[in-house]
Amino acid sequence: MNTIFARTVWAITISLLFRGTMNAQQKGPQPVAIVNGQPILLEEVESAAAEDLEKLIVRKVQFDLEVKRDREAALETALETLMKDRVLAAEAASRRITAGDLIEIDVNSKVAPPSDEAVVEFYNANKSYMEGSLGDNAASIRAYLRDQRRQALVDVLP
Repeated sequence: MNTIFARTVWAITISLLFRGTMNAQQKGPQPVAIVNGQPILLEEVESAAAEDLEKLIVRKVQFDLEVKRDREAALETALETLMKDRVLAAEAASRRITAGDLIEIDVNSKVAPPSDEAVVEFYNANKSYMEGSLGDNAASIRAYLRDQRRQALVDVLP
């Protein structure tokens, strides 16, 4: 059985190697392989693979749409960032201060540190995802909550 299989594989390999030479010399449907003297035409292979080829076409269309959507999202995010930066710079210039000073005045000074209760509540809601005790995580939780509040204020800046 292994000998027959090996001969078949060898015959297919040889026929595939010489396919280009045969195609250049002959007209009409060309075999892509010959097994036991019987040609296998490209049309047969394409027909046998039709379902898989159709799935590939659908996947390509889906991928192309996903890339287009991701590109548009990236451009939208970049546009929003540029617009916010320019509005922030204009507001800072109108007050004759730097953008950093404007953020300090209008954001950082208005963000109250999170309460101990908020830290405990956050820890209890998320402790299954954390390593260590509340004491081990309190400072980083407090910083995280403060950054969230800070970002909320930055997002509404003029």
